[in-house]
Amino acid sequence: MDSEGQTRGDFLGSQIESTHCAYCENEPSVVFRYYDIRVGTTGRVSLCGEHYKRRGPIPENYFWCDECKRLVLKERRWEHYYDDADDRCFCIDCHRRKELPNPENWIQLTENDIVGLEFDRVLRAKHLLVAGQVGPSNLKRLGGIEFDRDTGGPINSPNDPPPLEIQQIRGLLTEARNSGYSRAILILEAVCVHWVRVGVYVQIAPEPVAELREPALPPEVNAMLARGREHVSAIEELMSFLYCPDPEVRSQAMQALRRLLG
Repeated sequence: MDSEGQTRGDFLGSQIESTHCAYCENEPSVVFRYYDIRVGTTGRVSLCGEHYKRRGPIPENYFWCDECKRLVLKERRWEHYYDDADDRCFCIDCHRRKELPNPENWIQLTENDIVGLEFDRVLRAKHLLVAGQVGPSNLKRLGGIEFDRDTGGPINSPNDPPPLEIQQIRGLLTEARNSGYSRAILILEAVCVHWVRVGVYVQIAPEPVAELREPALPPEVNAMLARGREHVSAIEELMSFLYCPDPEVRSQAMQALRRLLG
């Protein structure tokens, strides 16, 4: 939500259960399945034939991730939800998974490295999360700072130098070292119109995933329900790939659908 009200992405996302096109009142001809990075959920957006010709196969405010092969919703006009590299587009989740193993992105928590940290290192923090997104379970956020997007100064006094901000970052790194961590990473975690936010993260063991239990039904009924869910889910997943801009992916999806449907 911005000062003008709902963003275009918010509008499209609210139409996933609609029986008409996301851009008009016509009946939909195609339905796209998309992924919302910020909240970690999937949805659908419908287009009529006319708007598919004008905006498909990738609708406005969406993009195609070449790594996870998903259509991804882009909500905020001023924040990138993807990274372009070698003519390929990676969603922020895939980009983060590629960047976290890189030792050059981490700060060793020695006394010299903490004291010698300059604000230029903060400005070069990689954009690995988007505003409002919950970080992955193997990272722990210790805190962060917000500063003017253009000058690097305080938000209320953008033309002033940023000494307080760098001291705050050094304090968070010292806290991490005193807690037994050997390294930390600076992540650009929010980009707004006039300011940005950089967080300090440390790596921890992944959190356990809660086990989902089936209702207490007879085994043969549970088996039948499982086969039905898998069948419908597979069809929906393959249908979403039929509108991928990559012809090889479309061809593979079509072949898989033919095998699945017999």
